[in-house]
Amino acid sequence: MKTIKKILPLSLLMAISGAVLGESESNHKIELIEGEFPIRSTPEKPVLGISSIRYDEKLNSLILLSDDTGTIRNQYWESGKARFYKLANSEWFDEKGNLNTSSFNLVEQVEIQPNDSVAWINHGHVDTESLAIADDLVSKGNSIGREGYFIASENGATYPVTFTNSSLSSYFPEFHRPEYFVQPKILHVNRAGELLGSYQFPEYYSDNAYSPDWLSNSLGWKKQGILRNKGIESLDRIKGTNNYIAITEGPLQQDSRVWKKTHKDVSENDIKYTCAEEDYGPAPSRLIEFSGDDLSYGSGKDQILPKGEYLYQHDDREIKEIVKQKMGVVDIKNIKNRKGITDVQVVNDKYALVLERNFISEKETGENKKYSATEVYKVKLRSSIDIAGSAEIHDGVFEYCGNKVLEKELLFRSTDYEGRNASFDTLNIEGLTFGPDFPDGSKLLILVNDNGANDEDAPNTYLIFFKVSKSLFND
Repeated sequence: MKTIKKILPLSLLMAISGAVLGESESNHKIELIEGEFPIRSTPEKPVLGISSIRYDEKLNSLILLSDDTGTIRNQYWESGKARFYKLANSEWFDEKGNLNTSSFNLVEQVEIQPNDSVAWINHGHVDTESLAIADDLVSKGNSIGREGYFIASENGATYPVTFTNSSLSSYFPEFHRPEYFVQPKILHVNRAGELLGSYQFPEYYSDNAYSPDWLSNSLGWKKQGILRNKGIESLDRIKGTNNYIAITEGPLQQDSRVWKKTHKDVSENDIKYTCAEEDYGPAPSRLIEFSGDDLSYGSGKDQILPKGEYLYQHDDREIKEIVKQKMGVVDIKNIKNRKGITDVQVVNDKYALVLERNFISEKETGENKKYSATEVYKVKLRSSIDIAGSAEIHDGVFEYCGNKVLEKELLFRSTDYEGRNASFDTLNIEGLTFGPDFPDGSKLLILVNDNGANDEDAPNTYLIFFKVSKSLFND
């Protein structure tokens, strides 16, 4: 049975005139549009924890996915349920071709419902982080792909303390732990929120132990899989196909181990090279390409089969240096970055936009300053070595002290817009999507922040708009 909650129409908090406030200082043709659209959360209208955003052409609406799924009680002291919101707009552009938000008229909350015939992860054991539209509109109303949405769920959403089958679990859901091992999954749901399928990533993406490092090391265990809360954070479909791109928020544990070890001691033709960290940078995440044609729930095809696995490197050394100067910090060692790859928007079969989030804090000045910096990159797909099916990064990845990671080009970083409009230095930007095209053919790019579902002082959820030249994607 589907559960749909209608929330009253949003107050029109502002109308955007389409005026250009600032342009990126890079050479890319991208313009920040004046004004943000805030979506306020109340107990009656709980818009919380937005982790991904997509434009659904069939509905002419934005779909906002929430990660407030009951792992931790939210700011209203409730255990949230897996859900998404529909934000409709009947007229995106005015007669002058400028962006218009006066037609954003409602938010509809749709809960994802379990299905007895589909393997389900209970609320509190699912962490819905990214969403892909699973079908395209084509001529005569026909579709390519599957109806509805594919939703990425991280594994290990709950903490490693067991109160399962205990009365305590109803009072402390944040301490739940599943009775069975939870793997990172893709959930297939229709637009009414009904669960249609559940698909698992390969076993080597799953954390094989909740044990601390000292215990694993003493017992000789080699930990593998995604780091806790660093799982499949990004997912999108290549339009016009049934192929998907997914990216881990951080490196797999075994990849970090091999990456660091291999680069310390590289041999080539019996000549030994010692590589400094600046030569190779941090361990990469994995970008996975898979086909929906290989998946059919209930027929033995519930395992995701990577067609390709590529290395995506979130190298934060440059942004840390920029933010260090803004903070007035002298020693780079005194700042810490809680970084992650938080969303992907596929452009076409060759390129995708990838969102990199940087939460930077310092311990030098005694003021405990914090700074949020967002970067968006244009990434060339399949431009790194392909390690599909490999549980660990293998030696073919390394070329002397260099590496073979995906090629990428900086589209913009939020520090370019500081003080011009959006409060980028405080917002946790987690999602990006293309909206409908401008009348002149330019691309509308929309960013959204996660306002922190369990933070009592959480900011609003904001939509931030950019106009991107279509020529950027002509190659």
